[in-house]
Amino acid sequence: MTSLRKRLGTIATTSLIVLSASSALATPAWASPFVDIPSGHWVETSGVLDEALTEGIINGSTNENGDRIFRPDDSITRVEVASMLMNLAGVEDGAYGKVDTTSWADASSNVWYTSVLNWAEETGVLNGSNGYVRPNDKITREEIATMLGNFERTFGDSDAKGDVISLNSYEDGSQVSSWAQETVAWAVESEIMGATANLYPTSNATR
Repeated sequence: MTSLRKRLGTIATTSLIVLSASSALATPAWASPFVDIPSGHWVETSGVLDEALTEGIINGSTNENGDRIFRPDDSITRVEVASMLMNLAGVEDGAYGKVDTTSWADASSNVWYTSVLNWAEETGVLNGSNGYVRPNDKITREEIATMLGNFERTFGDSDAKGDVISLNSYEDGSQVSSWAQETVAWAVESEIMGATANLYPTSNATR
Protein backbone atom coordinates (compact mmCIF):
# COMPACT_ATOMS: atom_id res chain seq x y z
CA MET A 1 0.00 0.00 0.00
CA THR A 2 1.20 3.47 -0.80
CA SER A 3 3.22 4.96 2.03
CA LEU A 4 1.61 7.74 3.99
CA ARG A 5 4.52 10.05 3.33
CA LYS A 6 3.74 9.76 -0.38
CA ARG A 7 0.18 10.86 0.35
CA LEU A 8 0.93 13.73 2.66
CA GLY A 9 2.41 17.12 2.09
CA THR A 10 4.51 18.87 4.69
CA ILE A 11 3.44 20.48 7.93
CA ALA A 12 4.35 24.09 7.27
CA THR A 13 6.70 26.08 9.46
CA THR A 14 3.83 28.24 10.69
CA SER A 15 2.34 25.27 12.56
CA LEU A 16 -0.20 24.56 9.80
CA ILE A 17 -1.12 21.04 8.76
CA VAL A 18 -1.04 20.11 5.09
CA LEU A 19 -2.85 16.98 3.97
CA SER A 20 -2.48 16.16 0.29
CA ALA A 21 -2.84 13.11 -1.88
CA SER A 22 0.76 13.01 -3.05
CA SER A 23 4.17 14.38 -2.25
CA ALA A 24 3.96 16.77 -5.20
CA LEU A 25 1.74 19.81 -4.86
CA ALA A 26 -0.97 20.34 -7.42
CA THR A 27 -0.70 23.16 -9.91
CA PRO A 28 -2.37 26.01 -8.03
CA ALA A 29 -5.65 27.25 -9.43
CA TRP A 30 -5.42 30.41 -7.33
CA ALA A 31 -9.19 30.72 -7.41
CA SER A 32 -10.55 29.54 -4.10
CA PRO A 33 -14.27 28.81 -3.83
CA PHE A 34 -14.15 30.03 -0.23
CA VAL A 35 -14.96 33.62 0.62
CA ASP A 36 -12.79 33.72 3.74
CA ILE A 37 -9.43 32.83 2.16
CA PRO A 38 -7.49 36.06 1.52
CA SER A 39 -6.00 36.53 -1.92
CA GLY A 40 -2.47 35.18 -1.97
CA HIS A 41 -2.90 32.95 1.10
CA TRP A 42 -0.30 30.16 0.96
CA VAL A 43 -2.89 27.38 1.26
CA GLU A 44 -4.37 28.55 -2.04
CA THR A 45 -1.28 29.57 -4.00
CA SER A 46 0.65 26.40 -3.06
CA GLY A 47 -1.97 24.16 -4.62
CA VAL A 48 -2.53 22.31 -1.36
CA LEU A 49 -6.15 23.44 -1.14
CA ASP A 50 -6.93 22.24 -4.66
CA GLU A 51 -5.36 18.87 -3.96
CA ALA A 52 -7.11 18.36 -0.63
CA LEU A 53 -10.50 19.34 -2.06
CA THR A 54 -10.06 17.15 -5.14
CA GLU A 55 -9.19 14.16 -3.03
CA GLY A 56 -12.02 14.83 -0.61
CA ILE A 57 -9.65 15.02 2.36
CA ILE A 58 -11.05 18.25 3.74
CA ASN A 59 -14.20 20.23 3.14
CA GLY A 60 -15.38 23.65 4.05
CA SER A 61 -18.74 24.68 5.41
CA THR A 62 -21.45 27.23 4.69
CA ASN A 63 -22.07 30.44 6.63
CA GLU A 64 -25.41 32.07 7.37
CA ASN A 65 -25.29 33.85 4.00
CA GLY A 66 -24.88 30.60 2.11
CA ASP A 67 -21.24 31.35 1.23
CA ARG A 68 -18.62 28.63 1.39
CA ILE A 69 -16.04 29.18 4.13
CA PHE A 70 -12.84 27.33 4.99
CA ARG A 71 -11.49 29.01 8.14
CA PRO A 72 -7.84 28.48 7.08
CA ASP A 73 -6.29 30.08 10.14
CA ASP A 74 -8.63 28.60 12.75
CA SER A 75 -7.27 26.04 15.17
CA ILE A 76 -8.11 22.44 14.32
CA THR A 77 -9.32 19.87 16.80
CA ARG A 78 -8.32 16.28 17.41
CA VAL A 79 -11.53 14.88 15.96
CA GLU A 80 -11.31 17.14 12.89
CA VAL A 81 -7.89 15.68 12.10
CA ALA A 82 -9.32 12.20 12.64
CA SER A 83 -12.05 13.08 10.16
CA MET A 84 -9.45 14.16 7.59
CA LEU A 85 -7.55 10.92 8.03
CA MET A 86 -10.76 8.95 7.68
CA ASN A 87 -11.27 10.72 4.35
CA LEU A 88 -7.64 10.04 3.43
CA ALA A 89 -8.22 6.35 4.10
CA GLY A 90 -10.94 6.44 1.47
CA VAL A 91 -13.83 5.78 3.84
CA GLU A 92 -16.78 7.30 2.06
CA ASP A 93 -19.55 9.02 3.96
CA GLY A 94 -21.91 6.37 5.24
CA ALA A 95 -19.55 3.51 4.43
CA TYR A 96 -18.50 3.17 8.03
CA GLY A 97 -21.27 2.16 10.37
CA LYS A 98 -23.06 5.12 11.93
CA VAL A 99 -22.74 3.80 15.45
CA ASP A 100 -24.70 6.07 17.77
CA THR A 101 -22.59 5.44 20.85
CA THR A 102 -18.91 5.85 21.64
CA SER A 103 -16.74 4.28 24.32
CA TRP A 104 -15.10 7.57 25.31
CA ALA A 105 -16.30 9.20 28.52
CA ASP A 106 -15.88 12.72 27.16
CA ALA A 107 -17.32 12.20 23.68
CA SER A 108 -20.95 12.83 22.87
CA SER A 109 -23.00 10.10 21.27
CA ASN A 110 -25.12 10.46 18.15
CA VAL A 111 -23.31 13.55 16.81
CA TRP A 112 -21.48 14.21 13.55
CA TYR A 113 -18.17 12.86 14.82
CA THR A 114 -19.39 9.70 16.59
CA SER A 115 -18.61 7.41 13.66
CA VAL A 116 -15.28 9.20 13.13
CA LEU A 117 -14.21 8.48 16.71
CA ASN A 118 -15.30 4.87 16.45
CA TRP A 119 -13.35 4.46 13.20
CA ALA A 120 -10.30 6.16 14.69
CA GLU A 121 -10.44 3.96 17.79
CA GLU A 122 -10.95 0.76 15.80
CA THR A 123 -8.02 1.51 13.49
CA GLY A 124 -5.76 2.85 16.24
CA VAL A 125 -5.43 6.24 14.57
CA LEU A 126 -6.54 8.17 17.64
CA ASN A 127 -5.63 7.17 21.17
CA GLY A 128 -7.11 8.46 24.37
CA SER A 129 -6.05 8.14 27.98
CA ASN A 130 -7.97 6.65 30.90
CA GLY A 131 -11.17 6.57 28.88
CA TYR A 132 -10.90 10.17 27.66
CA VAL A 133 -10.12 11.20 24.08
CA ARG A 134 -10.55 15.03 24.20
CA PRO A 135 -12.23 15.21 20.76
CA ASN A 136 -12.77 18.96 20.72
CA ASP A 137 -9.40 19.97 22.13
CA LYS A 138 -7.11 21.95 19.85
CA ILE A 139 -4.49 19.59 18.49
CA THR A 140 -0.76 20.15 18.85
CA ARG A 141 1.87 19.47 16.24
CA GLU A 142 3.29 16.50 18.14
CA GLU A 143 -0.22 15.07 18.47
CA ILE A 144 -0.70 15.41 14.73
CA ALA A 145 2.60 13.64 14.13
CA THR A 146 1.44 10.85 16.42
CA MET A 147 -1.87 10.48 14.59
CA LEU A 148 -0.09 10.43 11.23
CA GLY A 149 2.27 7.79 12.58
CA ASN A 150 -0.65 5.72 13.79
CA PHE A 151 -2.24 6.06 10.36
CA GLU A 152 0.98 4.98 8.66
CA ARG A 153 1.28 1.91 10.87
CA THR A 154 -2.27 0.88 10.01
CA PHE A 155 -2.54 1.83 6.35
CA GLY A 156 1.07 2.37 5.24
CA ASP A 157 4.22 0.31 5.02
CA SER A 158 6.41 1.38 7.95
CA ASP A 159 6.45 1.35 11.73
CA ALA A 160 6.61 5.18 11.74
CA LYS A 161 9.45 5.23 14.24
CA GLY A 162 12.44 7.47 13.72
CA ASP A 163 15.79 8.00 15.40
CA VAL A 164 15.16 10.36 18.31
CA ILE A 165 18.72 11.65 17.97
CA SER A 166 17.50 13.61 14.95
CA LEU A 167 15.50 15.81 17.32
CA ASN A 168 18.74 17.20 18.71
CA SER A 169 19.15 19.15 15.48
CA TYR A 170 16.29 21.44 16.49
CA GLU A 171 16.43 24.24 19.02
CA ASP A 172 13.29 22.97 20.74
CA GLY A 173 13.80 19.26 20.11
CA SER A 174 14.02 18.61 23.85
CA GLN A 175 10.46 19.91 24.22
CA VAL A 176 8.97 16.96 22.35
CA SER A 177 7.07 14.81 24.84
CA SER A 178 8.61 11.41 25.55
CA TRP A 179 5.57 9.55 24.18
CA ALA A 180 5.84 11.40 20.85
CA GLN A 181 9.59 11.40 20.27
CA GLU A 182 9.91 8.39 17.96
CA THR A 183 6.95 9.43 15.84
CA VAL A 184 8.03 13.07 15.61
CA ALA A 185 11.47 11.84 14.59
CA TRP A 186 9.80 9.77 11.87
CA ALA A 187 7.85 12.83 10.74
CA VAL A 188 11.10 14.80 10.56
CA GLU A 189 12.89 12.06 8.62
CA SER A 190 9.90 11.81 6.27
CA GLU A 191 9.95 15.61 5.72
CA ILE A 192 6.42 15.95 7.09
CA MET A 193 7.66 18.46 9.66
CA GLY A 194 10.91 20.12 10.66
CA ALA A 195 11.66 22.50 7.79
CA THR A 196 12.99 25.21 10.12
CA ALA A 197 15.20 25.41 13.20
CA ASN A 198 12.22 24.71 15.47
CA LEU A 199 9.61 21.97 15.65
CA TYR A 200 7.08 23.80 17.84
CA PRO A 201 5.85 20.42 19.14
CA THR A 202 3.33 21.78 21.62
CA SER A 203 2.01 24.62 19.45
CA ASN A 204 -1.53 24.29 18.15
CA ALA A 205 -1.99 23.63 14.46
CA THR A 206 -4.51 25.33 12.21
CA ARG A 207 -6.64 24.12 9.35
